[in-house]
Amino acid sequence: MEATNVTQEPEPQLSAYFEGLVDVVTDDAGEINYLINNGKNMSVQKSYAADGVVYVPPALNLLPFRVPQLSPVLKWYKKDDDRTLFRDIVEHFQKFSFVEAVHLVLLACYTMLTYLFDHEDVHYLGEILFHAAPERGKSRTGKTLIHLSFRGIHLAEVREATLLRYAQDSRATLFFDTKNFGSIVERKNCVDIILGRFEKGLKVARVHHPQKGPFKDIKLYRVFGATVIATNEPVDNVLETRCIPIPMPNRPGHYADSTFEISAVLRERITAFRARNMFESLPKLPEIEGLEGRLQDMAAPILQICQKVCPEHFRHLFNAFIEISDQKKLSKRETIEADVIASIIQVLPTEDNGYTDFEIESAAVLSILNEGRTRNNRFTPQWLGLKVKTLGLKIGRRKSRSILILKKEEIEALKVQYGLAA
Repeated sequence: MEATNVTQEPEPQLSAYFEGLVDVVTDDAGEINYLINNGKNMSVQKSYAADGVVYVPPALNLLPFRVPQLSPVLKWYKKDDDRTLFRDIVEHFQKFSFVEAVHLVLLACYTMLTYLFDHEDVHYLGEILFHAAPERGKSRTGKTLIHLSFRGIHLAEVREATLLRYAQDSRATLFFDTKNFGSIVERKNCVDIILGRFEKGLKVARVHHPQKGPFKDIKLYRVFGATVIATNEPVDNVLETRCIPIPMPNRPGHYADSTFEISAVLRERITAFRARNMFESLPKLPEIEGLEGRLQDMAAPILQICQKVCPEHFRHLFNAFIEISDQKKLSKRETIEADVIASIIQVLPTEDNGYTDFEIESAAVLSILNEGRTRNNRFTPQWLGLKVKTLGLKIGRRKSRSILILKKEEIEALKVQYGLAA
């Protein structure tokens, strides 16, 4: 008897994210489905095929985040409007903790932004930072945000393997609620994950199977996503540049306790907001003056959401970012890098001689830096050379002496960045 070749269908693969997916949702029977927006219409599907692969959603018990219900999302998709939704989110926040009015606007806009993390106009997601003494409402405010956010997950611990999967597979919004976040992240080998979450496209590498040899032993993880941090201890300067700090006033009082269940209706409304806006261009921003660098990158998408859902608050929110910028510059003024720049400025000619390039002796800068320091605590020429290079300045030699080769525009830019401009 001749054997018959039987072609087996490929095994479906589990997936909770692909382009055009609004979210995984549950129908009236409690079954999990894909809610898909192809840019023209919405559809509900049990599976999704792409590039010869069939994807199905994971079972509910495998998902680490709360899944919205389909019927309410479809209802709100047709009847809700973005401005009313924004106002209701602000009112919701006010039930659970005290936050200054302008920061309520910021947090409400950020909450809505988490649902557009994959929008083509969004390239950066600043990490919301609540840093304050105990009992200032950090955890309460962070929980309120995470209970409303896209696929919010509240974490009391930091584990590398878990974070990589939450970022890669779930595309989750993560809330880290710890006493000393910075030291925990470093101890748990997660620094690159946390630093990489703020910028779209960044990936981190992990070696899983060294026995497989070159190229096959490494896996790259996509880590971009919205991040919220509550900590009692300050974070280091590198992480702080990726953060949007929210001050927590000392306003003790009686507030309700936020839960995922209480927030379910609003979460479904914001899911409908995602469906309405995932292919709509965000508003163009006017020229942003007064903000520069990384903070401008992080502020831009939040300001775009503000322009869309609450334009009457745009100027107040913009001014709040200016204040954050000023605070960051004050923090930078207290760094050793600022001391180096200030010492360089002291050595430069005090009068404008029309030159745009300068050469000054490293020894003169080092002498100012070491004023008042004991012999054992003095900076060395080698240390200064490395520090100058990290600031993007050039160092060279003339007649066996070390010199700094400076351009006027470089110094002026550093003065602004480190809060040393007059």
